[in-house]
Amino acid sequence: MTETIATTRRSEDKGVTPVEMVFTGMAGCLTAGVAAVAQAHNIQLRSVTSRLQGRMDVRGIL
Repeated sequence: MTETIATTRRSEDKGVTPVEMVFTGMAGCLTAGVAAVAQAHNIQLRSVTSRLQGRMDVRGIL
């Protein structure tokens, strides 16, 4: 009788995940939108910061 033992492979942090890329795009879009609305209302911005937070199910990524 032969037994097969399944091994779990762990990912190595070698870059951004697709979900992180989507979040980056969303932050860029949000920031550009804020800047465009401010410019349309003649509001001069000194800085704009966008922060996104979300949850990620890594079962499909690893």
